[in-house]
Amino acid sequence: MTDNIDISGPKKHTNSPRPKRKGGRDSRRATGERRPLQAGGSGLTLEKKLRDIVNLSIENSTVIVFDIETTGGNPERNGITEICALKIKGGQVIDRFYSLVNPMISIPPIVRKMTGITNQMVANAPVIHEIFPDFCVFIADHVLVSHNTIGDLIFLRHFAKETINRDLSNFFMCTHLLIEKLCPEAPDKSLKGLSRFFSLSGDDFHRAEADAIQTWELYKVLCRKLKERGIVKVEQAIRLQADMDSSLRLGWAIPPERLQDLPSGAGVFYLYDNERRLLLVSGAASVQREVEKLKRHDLIPRQILKIMLRSYDLQTIRTASVFGALMAECDGLDKHKIAVDPSVLHQRVVNVMGIYEDRGGGLRLSVGPIEEGLRYVFGPVKDRQRAQDFVEDLAVTLGEKLTRNGMLLTTVHCSLVMAALSGALPELLREVEKNLWSLRILFWRKKSLINQRSRLEKIQNLLNMASTGYSPWRDLSKLHGAIIVPDDGTSTWLLHTVVGGVPKSTHQIRGDWRQKIVQGGFGRRIINRIYKDIRAPKEPVLMSKFDLGRLNAVVWWISHGAAKDGGAFVELEELESMLRTQKSATTVTESEE
Repeated sequence: MTDNIDISGPKKHTNSPRPKRKGGRDSRRATGERRPLQAGGSGLTLEKKLRDIVNLSIENSTVIVFDIETTGGNPERNGITEICALKIKGGQVIDRFYSLVNPMISIPPIVRKMTGITNQMVANAPVIHEIFPDFCVFIADHVLVSHNTIGDLIFLRHFAKETINRDLSNFFMCTHLLIEKLCPEAPDKSLKGLSRFFSLSGDDFHRAEADAIQTWELYKVLCRKLKERGIVKVEQAIRLQADMDSSLRLGWAIPPERLQDLPSGAGVFYLYDNERRLLLVSGAASVQREVEKLKRHDLIPRQILKIMLRSYDLQTIRTASVFGALMAECDGLDKHKIAVDPSVLHQRVVNVMGIYEDRGGGLRLSVGPIEEGLRYVFGPVKDRQRAQDFVEDLAVTLGEKLTRNGMLLTTVHCSLVMAALSGALPELLREVEKNLWSLRILFWRKKSLINQRSRLEKIQNLLNMASTGYSPWRDLSKLHGAIIVPDDGTSTWLLHTVVGGVPKSTHQIRGDWRQKIVQGGFGRRIINRIYKDIRAPKEPVLMSKFDLGRLNAVVWWISHGAAKDGGAFVELEELESMLRTQKSATTVTESEE
């Protein structure tokens, strides 16, 4: 090896016949002595060595900057035509590997035009089985660096297995993936485009040696940008590029002590990246159990897995109730811009029948989780298929367009749909009967239109459902009352007033909450507060994203969380009934006295 190697420009390559050597191999290495192939040791020892390598600082690590040219994208059907690798340490090239390669197949014209490598140039070059063992010795266990590395690794891993029956386990840093994170404003993220963007000298792109040199120049730019971001270790850079393969191998970066003594009860946890940016906030009935789920890579959604693998720190806050955890999650989502909704992880969502206002101002009726643009909401929907059938029947009956996202609504029919969902059906029945009569006439005149029969059957089904005068879905805009949950301590409660399904105010109660409500005027003050919020102006018409999240949390808690908390939801009518009952009891007692 030498301390410095001149790579100021691409070297001239000749197509001289391969010299015959013992063993039939010709590595065509520019420098360095030929070394015997190393076995690599046991898997456990190798993995530990690889982890030690990525724990080094970027400045002190040895990396292999490489590029390959191929005849196509699939190594099963294509081959490598050129390969070049630079061994970099301390910002200097200390060794180099280069060779043209005979792919043993004809190079396609489009590839010849792009790379300038012809069939004649590689006719006398060594085949991949001759040079690849030496290439594996050259790269050893060092971190690999290239542009669009994942595509290159498909070939390297394939030929490592084919030529020396060994898995290529090297970690890698992809300059393309890192540019996406460090310099997203670059308009053209190809190697040529980035060279122009950063004013890097270079030409003769799509040749392995020139591209390897250019990748090294780009890598130096990236190293400076990584340092500016406080990323000094190879492992941190690999985590930043966020490719799934490397992230899974590195595992969770959160210190083990952060994962100890987690709350077994209700609470909320926060995941942060290496720059203390919040990646995820999630409430849980059991923080400990929820965090344990994150360790099951095969079970958690891919979006959550990516966040988990980027996490460097975990913080938890214990809450006195599941409802408190849900509210803390909503507060966190409101205060911070978080890319992934935690419901992807915990699945605490309720399905509703919602009328939404789209961006263009149009209306649609759809079944599913609560979304932005909600104007009217009915639910919860327990039988989603029945609800979707109901929407389809309505669309057919009213002649509205049915899309994948629901039924499009005209303003004229919106009131009819609202009536149907509320159980007040006379206007809808008249509309159905009118359409049914016109369709019967059409069916009588055109008996060949078989599809009209199925339409008539759907309308008849809707009539049968509507004849009961009952809607299985409640108008959640009229969900008023109080959620009462335990607070810290055995005799302390929190009462949250709820108006339109959304929590409004919080009050603390000491002692028996039922007695507190009916005694001393507290219950009347709560009821007056609820009515005041009901009468408050309803502008804007559309609910905010924050309130939509809290509406979902309230409806979910009433259905699933109340029993876990030992709490209760007392509707407004029930609150008034409790006061009337207490007043009657007091009146009877006074009369007896």
